[in-house]
Amino acid sequence: MTGIVLDGSGEESFRDAMRAVRSRWRRRVVLEGAVVALAVVLTVVAAVLIVLAVRGVRPGSVEIARIVVWVSIAAATAWWVVRPGLRKVDDARLALYLDEHDPALAQSVLSAVAESRRPVAERLSPSLSRRLIMTAAAALDRLELGAVVEQPRTRIAGRRIAALLVGTAIAMVLLPSPWRAAARALLFPWDAAADIPVRRLAVQPGDVEVGRGSGLDLSATVSGFVPTDVKLRMAIEATGESFELPMLADSGGTRFAIRLVDLQDDVIYWVEADGMASGRHLITVVERPAVRELGVQLEYPAYTGMAAESFDPGGDIAAVVGTEVTISARVTMPVRGATIRFDDGTTIPMLLGDSTGPVGRFKVERTGFYTVDLAIDGGGIIAGAVRHLVDALPDRAPLVRITAPGRDTRATAVEEVAIAVSADDDYGVRSLELVYTVNGGAEQRASLLRGAPAGTVEPRAVHTLFLEELPLVAGDLVSYHAVAVDGGGNTAQSDLYFLEVRPFSRNYRQAEAGEGGGGGGGGGEETPGELTTRQRDLVAATFNALRDSATTPPARAREDQTTIAIAQGKLRSDVAGLTTRMVSRGISELDSTFVVIRAALDSAAVAMALAEDALGRGAVRAATPAQQRALQQRHPHRAFVRGGVEGEILEFELAFRADHQCGAVAQHQAGGAVGPGDHAVGHGHMVAGAQGALARGVDHA
Repeated sequence: MTGIVLDGSGEESFRDAMRAVRSRWRRRVVLEGAVVALAVVLTVVAAVLIVLAVRGVRPGSVEIARIVVWVSIAAATAWWVVRPGLRKVDDARLALYLDEHDPALAQSVLSAVAESRRPVAERLSPSLSRRLIMTAAAALDRLELGAVVEQPRTRIAGRRIAALLVGTAIAMVLLPSPWRAAARALLFPWDAAADIPVRRLAVQPGDVEVGRGSGLDLSATVSGFVPTDVKLRMAIEATGESFELPMLADSGGTRFAIRLVDLQDDVIYWVEADGMASGRHLITVVERPAVRELGVQLEYPAYTGMAAESFDPGGDIAAVVGTEVTISARVTMPVRGATIRFDDGTTIPMLLGDSTGPVGRFKVERTGFYTVDLAIDGGGIIAGAVRHLVDALPDRAPLVRITAPGRDTRATAVEEVAIAVSADDDYGVRSLELVYTVNGGAEQRASLLRGAPAGTVEPRAVHTLFLEELPLVAGDLVSYHAVAVDGGGNTAQSDLYFLEVRPFSRNYRQAEAGEGGGGGGGGGEETPGELTTRQRDLVAATFNALRDSATTPPARAREDQTTIAIAQGKLRSDVAGLTTRMVSRGISELDSTFVVIRAALDSAAVAMALAEDALGRGAVRAATPAQQRALQQRHPHRAFVRGGVEGEILEFELAFRADHQCGAVAQHQAGGAVGPGDHAVGHGHMVAGAQGALARGVDHA
């Protein structure tokens, strides 16, 4: 209840109540009209978007579509929102409206409206009039000044508007990006329409003159859509005869081309793409020199072993880089000269063997196009109307790999190691070598194609390394890889592999088996064997970076070099930490063997520092020898000569783990920190274990 306050006669309060009812009615009418107007506008926008999608966005179509959309917005708003909101409704019609929606009023409001309009002098009874108006006012108060009647429909209209807006928002999210851009361009005219893919169809060369009997290249470029059916339509101007030809698309699907040959009559032509037609253009045939046909002869590089080929008629060329091409042009009329013109502006003059047969030569170096331009008397130049393709096929580098053993291996200094190499090349391998170094020293090469015919496409070879012929001792490291060179001078390298020289002891394998173990109480500390593996990985990574430097982008190559340099620095730091722990625990003072190990670790750290510095400066090639020297210095701890014969393998990493384990046991037994005496006990166990390993039987090879 609104609690209407009545004045003396109640008439003024009744009029205020009617104005409130009229305001609620007008608000409801405007909202319902807004629902209809919004639905109409959205329908128009959707229809315009569909038309643009089907017919394509052509130049000027966005502006026209904007006009259509905003005219519909203005018209819908004016008709369904503004017009109902401005409509005048008198109190009598409003009272009838209320009586229709609430029969319980029994026309009390309509009677009160009629009584209030009657002059006071003409009323039969002032008290009766006042009571009638007060009854109507009470009825309006019961209807909450029309809210009871209008509120349900007002809420429904509000929900419908919200549903339309939410649906529009969802559609804007789900629609493809071009549709969203088009919708924004339609609804917001101040927003640029650059994001809308305008549907265009451009035809080249347009109107053109050609010599009788010549050819002509036609092309059509589309944008804003990808057509599935593109046709060239032509009509002979003299006879009116028409016909159509399909046009071929390039790899991108946006450019289509066709070549016309032996043109004799004027032709009107245009292009159609998925229902969209270009403008019409005229090909005018005139009497002037033109290229009728081309003859092409290809002389391939000698290393390919391919015989020369001739194509007559020809034009387009696909040949390996380095191929010599001879172009013979047959023209329709005598010419003063001719020139081969490439799309980069390079020109090659052609020799006139006779007045109708210019001949020119060039070497295939890059992919592009060429035309044959003719020089006529009077100094004029007739540009070639047909572009011919030159597809320069690259002579790719060979593929080379080591198939056996195909992994890092170990062998004694007197074994024979067979290394199998295979290569593949498109035109044949000229050279195949095995390249190996000992402890990062000078490279040694072994040719693998002795007796094989030059230019073998898939050579296979096996080379045996006789290790006894090399000055090797246990702990030395041989790195090797294969290099293949094809007839064009392209070089390829295989992956890098390592061959470690092991001692003769039968117990070596048992010692090696313990190299990767964790060791009780080891706490995750790295051992020399694990550090050796890391250094070996760094050597291989540097080799790969150097091998692939020609094909790796500069930024990526620099990033790889920095990564290797950081890893090399971390490894150098870990090696230094290992020697520091040896000193702090007094290991080298208990046995002279560990003095040698410490010296080897120090030498390795120095070599690692040199490699790290070279990598930091980008000198990858200079880093490789230093890395291999560091790797070789990591191995003298594996074998020692005692008493003139080669002794049992001494695994420093086992001794180091034993030291760490004994220290941990002593700490556990003491129930607290390990003291100097505990370390001494640990060192004693470690040295005893190492000396026991040396004292075990000697295996003579």
